[in-house]
Amino acid sequence: MKKASKKWIAAMLSLGLMWTAVPFQTAQAATDEKPVDIDITSTSSYKFDAAKLSEIEYILTNDRDNVRVQLNFESATSKAVQDMSSITLPKSTLQAIEKSGRKATFEIYSKEGDMEYAWEFTSGKMDTLTDINLAIKMASISTVTISDPITINSAVLQMKYTSALPKNTTLILPVNKGDDAKVTYPVFYDLENAEKNSFYLYKLSGSKLSYVTGSKYKLDDDDQFKIGISNGGSYVLTPTNLGLSGSGSNSGSGTTDSVQLSSYSGTVAVGGTASIFIQRPTSGTFTVTSGNPNVAQVLGSGTAVNGGIQYQVQGLSAGTSVFTVKSSNGTTTSYTLTVTSSSTPTNKSGWVMIDTVSYEFAPGNIYDYKVTLSGASANEIQTASSRSHIASVKELRRVTRSDGLVDVYYRITALRASADPTTVSSSVRGTHSSIRVLVTAGVKQHGVAARNLSYFTS
Repeated sequence: MKKASKKWIAAMLSLGLMWTAVPFQTAQAATDEKPVDIDITSTSSYKFDAAKLSEIEYILTNDRDNVRVQLNFESATSKAVQDMSSITLPKSTLQAIEKSGRKATFEIYSKEGDMEYAWEFTSGKMDTLTDINLAIKMASISTVTISDPITINSAVLQMKYTSALPKNTTLILPVNKGDDAKVTYPVFYDLENAEKNSFYLYKLSGSKLSYVTGSKYKLDDDDQFKIGISNGGSYVLTPTNLGLSGSGSNSGSGTTDSVQLSSYSGTVAVGGTASIFIQRPTSGTFTVTSGNPNVAQVLGSGTAVNGGIQYQVQGLSAGTSVFTVKSSNGTTTSYTLTVTSSSTPTNKSGWVMIDTVSYEFAPGNIYDYKVTLSGASANEIQTASSRSHIASVKELRRVTRSDGLVDVYYRITALRASADPTTVSSSVRGTHSSIRVLVTAGVKQHGVAARNLSYFTS
């Protein structure tokens, strides 16, 4: 027989101690729940046999107790259980639950001894009585196409049953699989993050999402989500608050249109860049501010990308900077960038460095900047603009310093406005360093200075 979870074993041991101290009838009244174990060898579908159904229904209607059914798929791995085509619960059992006024919980276990998920049916009017397929696949958000931006650490719940469910149905989804808290469902990449955040439930139809009104869930002490659900089908459980309105029988007002990011943290080496992608709101303006400008800064202004706004941030020195992202509607969130010490190649022969990371100015304006070379001559440097009709670049002068370094000065001229950035790059022996340039009509010119350094090894 499949080994039960530690929590289940602890409960049984506790009951065992009670039985040794008091008469059986008293212990029975105190537990108010009876277990039923079913060991299964099937790996594709399962239908309850008559004997087990009779036992379950007898407990409900005659003993007047709740019942906890543990389905142990002894030869099925976690993936095989998730791929089950059907686990058929007949309407006769639902009728027994309804008439008894009790509760029945059906826990699905893989051969690893982990609970994959559970259904909980509680007394209440069951308007539509029919056989129910308990099979569910819990998948990564990357396995489906969704038109709305959703963060990682989200789950897609694909039920094989698609019609109305009995009243007071609860779906139980464990996040922590096994005894090691680091072993989680692959759809939840960050258990610590899941423990801290509220999760929202969205109905998935095609690639469209609609908010299930009132569905705001937190992990309980057993690292489980307990989700009240009224209809089968496919859903997305996510910490991303999309601010969508509801639909169908669950329609209603949506959630607050707060600032939502695709990721709330990142790590780069000194000189590296990361993206802050704002998924929500999809309209309005934003400000992104570095909490530690000496460690990391924002590169230019935001750019519209895939239905959201993307900002580039760059690490300047080792440390941590918390960026504040604020929407024009007054809501804010934060993004934490950790900047690690840049690794210098042991076989380096030189480097090229630009003194500017990004610059924004209006058509007709100019900007002068400097490129410094080590281990190479000025004749080896090649500098060009990726969009010379938007912003052109030309060399001004060369200076050989007493320390052996070479400074080459350049001038960028803004020619015409463009919503897309231009890259001005200086290359030496296949290694380049660049400036991100934006030409915007009427803007007050500004930029970000930094040691934009790249090494070459030949």
